[in-house]
Amino acid sequence: MREYATIEQLLVLANIEGMNAEFIHMDLPQGERLKRLNQIAIR
Repeated sequence: MREYATIEQLLVLANIEGMNAEFIHMDLPQGERLKRLNQIAIR
């Protein structure tokens, strides 16, 4: 899928991946991380 993504989509994905890494560092459970990342992506 990344092969067909635009630059903007790749930047958003990279930012979300970075946020997920930070949430993992904060020891948030997977369900909470998913909930927060979904809310961020919708905004």
